Amino acid sequence: MKALSTRYPKEHRDGTHRSRPPSETLADYGAMMDRFGITRLANMTGLDWIGIPVYNAIRPNSRSLSVSQGKGVDHDAAKASALMESIEYWHAEFFDGPLRHDSYRNLRRRFPVLDIHQLPLRGGLDTAGEGSRETPARAALRDDLPMYWVEGYDLLQCSPMWLPHENVRLNKVGLDYADTTFKVGSNGLASGNNLVEATIHGICELVERDALTLWWTGLRSKADADATKVDTTTVNDPACKGLIAAFEDAGLEVAVWDVTGDTGIPVFQCCVVERAERPGWRSFGACWGYGAHTSPAVALSRALTEAAQSRITVIAASRDENFRTMYDAQNSARTLAMTRQVFFSRPGTRVFDPSVGIDNPVLNDDLTDILDRLRGIGIDCVTVVDLTRPELRIPTVKVVVPGLEHYSLFIGYTPGRRARERARRKQEAGL
Repeated sequence: MKALSTRYPKEHRDGTHRSRPPSETLADYGAMMDRFGITRLANMTGLDWIGIPVYNAIRPNSRSLSVSQGKGVDHDAAKASALMESIEYWHAEFFDGPLRHDSYRNLRRRFPVLDIHQLPLRGGLDTAGEGSRETPARAALRDDLPMYWVEGYDLLQCSPMWLPHENVRLNKVGLDYADTTFKVGSNGLASGNNLVEATIHGICELVERDALTLWWTGLRSKADADATKVDTTTVNDPACKGLIAAFEDAGLEVAVWDVTGDTGIPVFQCCVVERAERPGWRSFGACWGYGAHTSPAVALSRALTEAAQSRITVIAASRDENFRTMYDAQNSARTLAMTRQVFFSRPGTRVFDPSVGIDNPVLNDDLTDILDRLRGIGIDCVTVVDLTRPELRIPTVKVVVPGLEHYSLFIGYTPGRRARERARRKQEAGL
């Protein structure tokens, strides 16, 4: 992709690494809100008492999520986060690139085609009868049936790569969405000030989901979780220290785990709970946040701010994709007590290390290092589809990386190669 060859220095490093500050992104792309049907950016921060900025971008006629959320270390960052999430969803809903209609078996004879056997399949829930146990019902994968294909670009092979249209689009309107073969979702969907920035963001999201799944599926005991729990007093990044202090001043306990996987790209998981001695006039369970970035400090700040966003998601009850089960869990005293016992009974001991990760002066060099790390763990395909509309010029991509694990907490998750290998090693060790 020629657009990825232009070099973009990091001009902004306060809370994130970007080629320009969030205020400039807001001034530029925010002027086009009407074009995407975004009616407002709503400041949700005051619905909670923590003070960490959280915003909603409202898009009533969305074909997927009508409420997108954003968080950040300051209000400009949170507003830009919400705005860009809504904009990137719009691009995936209204993708109008050229398509091919053919079977996998036929298409791969003429063009390079992504290995569809590594992609997560659509999963649902079938109930066999009253009182029966629900079991996942998965789509059947057939390589002889025609489907729609879109052309992307494989960053590892430096060549075009065709992949299923289902993995790119995000139009959830119509019966066809219920009859897809592959898991349809926003994983790897990202926008930015340039294509390099957007691509890094999309890859980091996929790496985050992979690392979280391998961490959760690899837990053998409470000791395993404790071994990766961070001593928050060792966090020396000013922005992260401020976020942790905001939680603590608001009467919340903060737990952080370093769940970085074999890629070496920093990934953190955060859980916050209100202190047990708070008055019990209303129930509020644990809220979680996750973050991945080339910088450990930025990855941690994303996890912390997402935990604050998760609380406001529960309070506002405006997110389309949150179902009754989530709110039931928030009102479960038993679940909260178990969370305290398992995750908050011991202090963290792992020292926060700000020196790991990847940090070059130019974003392109960060992307090169990320690709090298993915190649080093056996990934052989990183495909990017450019969703950017020429008339709008907001860089947006969908990144697909076969081989990385899908998020295990999503409905219909089935372990992939890496998770199966992790399970096999556990079994051989007799654990």
